[in-house]
Amino acid sequence: MEWNIAFMGPVGAGKTTAISSVSDIDCLDTEVAHYEGSPDSSKLTTTVALDMGVLELGGDDRLRLQGAPGQQRFDYMWDILLAQAQAVVILVGAGVQAQQELDFYLAQVRRLTEGQGRAVPVVIGLTHADAVQDSAGLRFAGQGCPCSQCQPPIVPVDARERGSVVRLLQVVTALLEVSVRHPEPALHQWQCQMAGRAGLQ
Repeated sequence: MEWNIAFMGPVGAGKTTAISSVSDIDCLDTEVAHYEGSPDSSKLTTTVALDMGVLELGGDDRLRLQGAPGQQRFDYMWDILLAQAQAVVILVGAGVQAQQELDFYLAQVRRLTEGQGRAVPVVIGLTHADAVQDSAGLRFAGQGCPCSQCQPPIVPVDARERGSVVRLLQVVTALLEVSVRHPEPALHQWQCQMAGRAGLQ
């Protein structure tokens, strides 16, 4: 079994680092130097096409990890990578921009996958959480529905640490296994109905 996992998120969130940390092959990346005058001076390089790595799970099972560029000028790659993805990891750095970045990338994932006529499991990886006092303030619209499509799991992760990224991917694979047996749209509809009934009682 092979599963394609797309990593998305803003520049500097740790996508390239996370994939490199867990890949069992030499990670392919398309990192180039920022052009002069780039608005993001916190990072010397940026991904312009994709990052690619492989995490072997044993036997014939593996995860193919594909990192999307964070800059919106390369957003044509988002559609290409999401068309192949069975699940998505959205990495956002903890801080004042975290909610805005999460809302933006989650909306992009939903727009593009719904445009392809499908839904995929999503997990949020919160990086740089040690740099802020409170990293638990992220929220989602539509909180009445508890399904993982409406409220994806949020997992603190250190993109530099293999064990930390592996734990994040364990959550992803658990959602993938559930989604194979119980497609998310059906689970979403059932849980919304149950939440509605509970609200009427």
